[in-house]
Amino acid sequence: MALLGQLQPVGVLVAAFLFSALSIGAEALQVRMQIPAAVAQVIQALVVLLVLAGDALARHRGNE
Repeated sequence: MALLGQLQPVGVLVAAFLFSALSIGAEALQVRMQIPAAVAQVIQALVVLLVLAGDALARHRGNE
């Protein structure tokens, strides 16, 4: 969570809220629509990777 919130208290709260909502939503989808809960984990992983890629890209552009 600290990675996504970039070590800012408000950012960490927003990231925690996002991931908890995603987890709760995944459980509801699993019960109602028979969608595997692993889909939420894949989405979480993609969010983390995209944040890391965006941060790396911003740092790379700052060094040029």
